[in-house]
Amino acid sequence: MLKIPKNRKLFHCLLLILIMLFSVNTRGQNSQKQEVCFKDLPAKQAKLNKCLFSLERNIVDDYSSVLSLCNCGKFETSQKTERFLLETIQKAKTELNNAANNTAVVCPAIAEIYLLLGKAFYCQQNYEEAINNFTIIIEQYKNTAAEIEAHIYLAKIYMCLNEFEKADNYLISVKEKGISNDTLSSLYYDWLIVAADNHIRQMQYVLAIPLLKKLLTEFKTDKIFYYRIAFIAGQLNQCVQNDSLAIVYYKKVKKNKAPELMYAYAYVNADICSKQYQQKLELLASDDVKEEEEDDAYEFEPTVVESIHDSDFINSIYPYYFNDPAAVFFLDDGEDNENGFDDGWYNDNDTATISDELLAIMLENWDSVAVHIAKTDFTNMQDSILLPLFDPIEGYELPHFGDVTSKFGWRRYRYHYGVDTKNQYGEPIFCVFDGIVRIARRSRTYGNFVIVRHKNGLETFYAHCSKLLVSQNQEVKAGDIIALVGSTGRSTGPHLHFEVRYKGNPINPEILIDFEKKKLHSDTLVITKETFNYYNYRSYGRSTSSASGKSSGATYHKVRAGETLSLIASKYRTSVSAIKKLNGLKSDMIREGRNLRVR
Repeated sequence: MLKIPKNRKLFHCLLLILIMLFSVNTRGQNSQKQEVCFKDLPAKQAKLNKCLFSLERNIVDDYSSVLSLCNCGKFETSQKTERFLLETIQKAKTELNNAANNTAVVCPAIAEIYLLLGKAFYCQQNYEEAINNFTIIIEQYKNTAAEIEAHIYLAKIYMCLNEFEKADNYLISVKEKGISNDTLSSLYYDWLIVAADNHIRQMQYVLAIPLLKKLLTEFKTDKIFYYRIAFIAGQLNQCVQNDSLAIVYYKKVKKNKAPELMYAYAYVNADICSKQYQQKLELLASDDVKEEEEDDAYEFEPTVVESIHDSDFINSIYPYYFNDPAAVFFLDDGEDNENGFDDGWYNDNDTATISDELLAIMLENWDSVAVHIAKTDFTNMQDSILLPLFDPIEGYELPHFGDVTSKFGWRRYRYHYGVDTKNQYGEPIFCVFDGIVRIARRSRTYGNFVIVRHKNGLETFYAHCSKLLVSQNQEVKAGDIIALVGSTGRSTGPHLHFEVRYKGNPINPEILIDFEKKKLHSDTLVITKETFNYYNYRSYGRSTSSASGKSSGATYHKVRAGETLSLIASKYRTSVSAIKKLNGLKSDMIREGRNLRVR
């Protein structure tokens, strides 16, 4: 029992002190119970998401090939962004540490803090730390929005690491969780982008197309990204030969204010699709169409690389291809046809018209400007040429090549003068034989490419590289890494385009190399005039005879009513310019009943 002192003033003072002490202690206990970690977490999340949005949509490319939607693994952050990421990581780690060591701290959003950490590490391209944090969320915080987002970011990371199977697994698991729920619309949007990008990187274009369609029809996005999605949808439909649908998507780009370069490519590609679609209709309507032989059939190759310069529009858009229009002179790979248009580097029908003496001088001199040197005419060649491929004393081991996805020969009405091999982006490209780099630069068709001239006179071409690791006039050895696989130039996916040429003339690489067994056929290459008679090889998908006629090895076609040069060229899988050259034609006009030489 509290004894009241006689002095009332003293009693009141003591009572007041006790009340104040009790009040302070109570407030301290209540404040400890109510302390919440990371109070500014929503603000940090909003700022980081804004940063991610900007980075992932800041796509820089030449629009000539199908590239990543997410710009995965190509972030370039400013110093200000780097400071923000470092501060965010330090703050998140501190809050998680306090929550783990102080029982008085209430932290209901631990999963969100781990998500913040993972995203910040992802922006820094510190994928190991990002994977650790996203994995914690998946293991400990199941059936949450944070778990779904962690799956999506893990898929992005494994795409950056070129581990597509793991990326696919994470995307499948997200889809199985019903990501399409309206409450998760932003996550569904992210999933569509990553899933489409993943299919594109694996060249599964048929799977990517419907996802891109959903992005365009079901969501509102910023204009630049909208154009990019529409343009890629056009490219993919063009790749799988859905020309009419490709035109629809290219029109979406053309009718809006897209970047000039993208607009130019959309214009040209739409023109190509329109011509090809018209050719198909003409072929279907023609009475002269007969069933193709099995040897003439061909399958679509996902690594189609072909010139786009058949369009009459090409001459007016050179400034869109190059920052400096003067570069056209140095980067032009082909020769002008009779109409003044460049047929591109697949039109390789011509032989040299210069003398053997002048040709010898050209070969002896080192030309690091012209991609394709003048070709020797081997038509009347009598003797065989024996070219040793390596020094038997030093020995030889064939460098690594991927599986062949597109062979030497006719492809989509054009001739393919090399082989394409399946490779992942960034894989090393090895030099096949000892030699010296004649050219190492960029071209509008080959992209980044290297030409190596070897001691025996052969030249090997390595095209569409993401990065060149050698320079002009550099000596290289067999097995040296000279570049990295990419998808630059006229390419629709990461791969290596590999060519072999002798005195300017292309040679089927499979004559030298057994790509299945991964070895050379022989230590010596035997060259005869038949080596360069590939246009008449049935094994390359082109018959040496035709119902239209044959004389002295030449093939003729009798022109029927309504036929055009374009229709005839597509029928015999050649080009209009080639037919015109064989027949001395100066225009596209042809009369009914005329016998045209087509080969």
